[in-house]
Amino acid sequence: MMTNPFDAFEKSLNDIKGLLLDLKQSQTSTPAIQPTPDFKYIPIQDIFKKKICSKPTFYSHLKKGHFTLYKFGNKSFVDSAEFSNAFQKVKLNGNSGGAK
Repeated sequence: MMTNPFDAFEKSLNDIKGLLLDLKQSQTSTPAIQPTPDFKYIPIQDIFKKKICSKPTFYSHLKKGHFTLYKFGNKSFVDSAEFSNAFQKVKLNGNSGGAK
């Protein structure tokens, strides 16, 4: 007697689904590595390397008090929320801080 090839295929798919569900449950119940939270501060060198803004623009907004500069050891950082809020305000006001 011949077996229906679709029945064998469906059984294989169900087996694979079961294995994937077991794997997913085992990974979510006991994660090996906890994800690290995003770092609240951005090194200013990263801002310049990623060309988020130029040095003159950065220091101009820093002097105006749009965000605070923090020093940890010999490195300087800005609070990522303060920095993004300052530049959102600049975008909304239409003032890019660049040459006219």
